[in-house]
Amino acid sequence: MVRYMVIVALFAFSVSVFAENEKKEAAASAKAPVKIILDTDIGGDIDDLGALAILNVLADKGECEILAVMSCTARKKAVDAIDVVNTYFGRPDTPVGHHDGKVSDWEPNYCEFLADSFKHDLKGENAPDATGLYRKILSAQPDNSVVIISIGGLRNLYNLMNSKPDDISSLDGKGLISKKVGRIVTMGGTYPSSGKGAEPNFQWCGKGYAKFVVDNFPRPQIFSGSEIGLGGYRTGTKLNSLPDESPIKAGYLYFMKHPPKWAGGPFDRITEWPTYDQCAVIVGVRGGGEYFEEVKGYNKIDDDGKNEWQASPARDQGYLKEKMKAKTFADTIIEPLMVTLPKK
Repeated sequence: MVRYMVIVALFAFSVSVFAENEKKEAAASAKAPVKIILDTDIGGDIDDLGALAILNVLADKGECEILAVMSCTARKKAVDAIDVVNTYFGRPDTPVGHHDGKVSDWEPNYCEFLADSFKHDLKGENAPDATGLYRKILSAQPDNSVVIISIGGLRNLYNLMNSKPDDISSLDGKGLISKKVGRIVTMGGTYPSSGKGAEPNFQWCGKGYAKFVVDNFPRPQIFSGSEIGLGGYRTGTKLNSLPDESPIKAGYLYFMKHPPKWAGGPFDRITEWPTYDQCAVIVGVRGGGEYFEEVKGYNKIDDDGKNEWQASPARDQGYLKEKMKAKTFADTIIEPLMVTLPKK
């Protein structure tokens, strides 16, 4: 009898949580959609694919408008893979920018698999460079209206900030950001301190790049660190139930069966996986709100990308700290978005 009562109580709690989430989603969709530019290093870790899927689902719900997606990686067919996902969700014309530079012959990854297996029409060699596309998109938006979500290295943003006035805009890069961007949500760093090792997104974009961007970005910055996405935030097993024509399921499964050396495995099915980038996307669209606390201060970064949070003086910067239990956030917020099919 006691076990029965416990089961009933847990079921009632789950139903109430999902009902409350539906109410909140309805309230969010009643607001003006948040204008989003996503900057991603898709093709390395698989969470970028999950994050791009969630962004499209939130756009389907009317919570955001995807202005553009920028690839900040030199991987072959990264742009193609982004277009695969956008096309699957009914947004084949979403602008996609490639990183400023040549592509490199990295080990085969899920971007190549997606590009070779799923419908899309944009190829990396035909995509505009990220700096020019950033300038074009930002210049056409209302003031203080754009949210940038960075879930990769910061080289694209470094190049944008150092761009000069041109025929697109009389403003330089920092001027455009100051005028058009409301805030940036950056998946990068570890909080309150990275210790002796830098977090990859701050380290691998090149010496001094992360420090320059964080020190000089002229609008409010929110940092989602490597601790947000691990532990109870891990999710993904329900992706196994998606139809085979889903590039999200296919990409995750390819990654699991052909993992990079650092990822462990291989695995014969989709396992739980960190959700660093999914967390950043949700905060970028919905804000931290009830999900996270925001610790104010500023992010002190060295040229190698190692960071240590400083409590003062405040510089319009904050990092995310768990508020809603990680497992609850994963089960009731992240995973339902990840398994949502495209809007018909």
